Amino acid sequence: MTFTIFATAAVFGLLFVGWGMLAGDGFHDADHGGEWALFSLRTLAFGSLAFGAMGLLGYYARWPSPVTVGVAALSGIGVWFGVAALFRYLRRSQSGALIADASWLGSEAELVMPFGRDGVGRISLTHGGQVIELAARRAASHETTPVASFRRCRIDDVEDNTAVVVPL
Repeated sequence: MTFTIFATAAVFGLLFVGWGMLAGDGFHDADHGGEWALFSLRTLAFGSLAFGAMGLLGYYARWPSPVTVGVAALSGIGVWFGVAALFRYLRRSQSGALIADASWLGSEAELVMPFGRDGVGRISLTHGGQVIELAARRAASHETTPVASFRRCRIDDVEDNTAVVVPL
């Protein structure tokens, strides 16, 4: 019975943590801010993975059942609260909000992924000695300009966390 609980928790956590790593921004659950970050899918997945993995470790190492359950529970709860605190800190310190940097306005960039049907592509620029890639779309005044003209472009504005670019 305990094996099934630990295995289910580990598989659930592994699937959602793996999905979050592969999905990148698609796994963004910023609507769970403040104390509610504790109940986001991301934090629950990490806690579940830790609980299940430690439970399975104890099961296969033949630890006594109370020790296995205790260690698994403490690990799961510790990781659950730790991940929630980490993401809350990152959100408050805006460590992940690179696009908000107004010093990028006027910077030259290179289009590394053409604009798709939704009008969004990716640009690459060097800022502060680091190479950074950002989501980008054409400025309204250049919507009909051929994509080849944007091979080298300039960041004209930032709207909805997307760089608005014009050709050089």
